[in-house]
Amino acid sequence: MAALENDKRAIDLAAAPIRSRAQLDQHLTTNLTSPMDRIPEAARRTFLDSLVFTDWGLGSYSYEPLAANLSPTEIYQILSLFGVQSSIGAIPELVAQNPTERAMLRPLQYPDKRDAACYSGDQWTYCQVAKGAVCPLICDTPNP
Repeated sequence: MAALENDKRAIDLAAAPIRSRAQLDQHLTTNLTSPMDRIPEAARRTFLDSLVFTDWGLGSYSYEPLAANLSPTEIYQILSLFGVQSSIGAIPELVAQNPTERAMLRPLQYPDKRDAACYSGDQWTYCQVAKGAVCPLICDTPNP
């Protein structure tokens, strides 16, 4: 099961249209519509400012502006842009409204870290305590 979970995460990340700050900026300026449009403006700015990118993709994000304003489906769609949709299970207090959302929120065998953000060291990126953030497993990797 762990191998399947790791394969799914790798596929999610490889298929993500946004894996860097430059790609995020391009997405925001060239797409007429985006799942991120559903986030109220102030919460959107907070969310975007919280994003930490590593050489591998999105290393961490603040879940609070998402959880306070959106449904699990809307959050999943936003996180899919970054290939970290599996990390939705680390967001506390989300309530599923249907079977699909229940599947989205099902805990993973190797869960992402809640209340942690990604930081970069000399040789590794790593998760460190940060209230209100999620640190996907992609963060705990050696720097290339």
